[in-house]
Amino acid sequence: MSSNNMKICCLSCGIVFMISLAGCYLPHKITAKPFEELLGKEKIPLHVELLLPPDFYDYKFTRQRGLDWHVFKLGKAFCDGSKMLAEAAFTKVSVTSGTAIPPGDRIDAKLIPNLVSVNHFMPMTIFEIQEAVIIFEWKLVDINGKMIWIDTIQGKGRKQLGSLWHNRATMQMAVDDLFFNSLNSIMSSQEVRRYATKRMQRIR
Repeated sequence: MSSNNMKICCLSCGIVFMISLAGCYLPHKITAKPFEELLGKEKIPLHVELLLPPDFYDYKFTRQRGLDWHVFKLGKAFCDGSKMLAEAAFTKVSVTSGTAIPPGDRIDAKLIPNLVSVNHFMPMTIFEIQEAVIIFEWKLVDINGKMIWIDTIQGKGRKQLGSLWHNRATMQMAVDDLFFNSLNSIMSSQEVRRYATKRMQRIR
């Protein structure tokens, strides 16, 4: 091998080695799924303002494993999932970030999601089980801010570590489980339904 070829070979090996030390940035896009199984079911008769925190949309969760950084883009899924949940549960929904509702548009209550925590356990070997857990706190308050309903909901995903696709799939399972459990909690809440009944009676 000529000296020039040897230099090129050594340089290439050095570049590969440095890249391996630096690790990789691995983005994972997470989405929210519609509640198709609830289509056609009776909704709670309330016009709800869904109050999304301003920083929800851009939220990302980062987890380091070895030299790699896994970045889960969760913000859009949180916003879309909250909107689809509200629309599946209530007859009318207005989505805001604290901005004013149009004049004359009667609001019955405000639904406020709050992210408590996100965690993703990644084991060291591909034969072990990884787990993702997301916790939300949900509040429904009346137009004066009085509490109607509050609940803390957990979404969980579990899958064998396996490939990079499994990392995304585990977090996706946690998001799906979170909003499914959240919707079930709202729909089964006697406090929410009692408030809706009283609200309808006042309007009449």
